[in-house]
Amino acid sequence: MIEDHQITASRVPLDQTRALIAKHVPSVQQLSSPEHFENLVYARARAACEAYKGGFWTYFELSTGGFYCAPLLGRRKLHVIWPGNHFEAQMTPDAFGIGVTLMALSSLSFDLFGYDENDSVVEAFHALRAFASQHVEAELIFRFID
Repeated sequence: MIEDHQITASRVPLDQTRALIAKHVPSVQQLSSPEHFENLVYARARAACEAYKGGFWTYFELSTGGFYCAPLLGRRKLHVIWPGNHFEAQMTPDAFGIGVTLMALSSLSFDLFGYDENDSVVEAFHALRAFASQHVEAELIFRFID
């Protein structure tokens, strides 16, 4: 259960990111793995932002147990377009990362529907969604993922 308090995010050291993803995204046959999850994130990033051509990402663990990743692009805002819901706006890399992580977790939860391991993916989604609701760009994030 997500409590109604300020949720914090802590940067995860690079050598611990695989363990963090594996904690929330269990390997289930060929449906899910940390690598599969990262590919889901990167594919959505490329689809939503024409300027995004790949790069390094930073992972964050939430005080509520969730996580997200964001591209390391400094303070430069990204021009993000998601035609499926007519979204177009400028977003910080952090907000963009939260959005594409939410999209990837949602997609993965449908792939794992019916597997017990899906519970951790759904919990991670809801923990991140609660964090997103407190983000300075919450309105943009929710319009992007709507």
